[in-house]
Amino acid sequence: PLSAPKRDEVSSFIDKQFRKGYIRPSKSPMTSPVFFIPKKDGKKCIIMDYCYV
Repeated sequence: PLSAPKRDEVSSFIDKQFRKGYIRPSKSPMTSPVFFIPKKDGKKCIIMDYCYV
């Protein structure tokens, strides 16, 4: 489970990507875990684990 601040960060990222047209809603029953890793410049990179897809 994500903490509230991390969940808000992921939600914000998803909202921005959706508004830009980079992602779209899906009706698929498949899901993948999502998390951020820190980059050397201090920014964060979103990672999706597609191992089970």
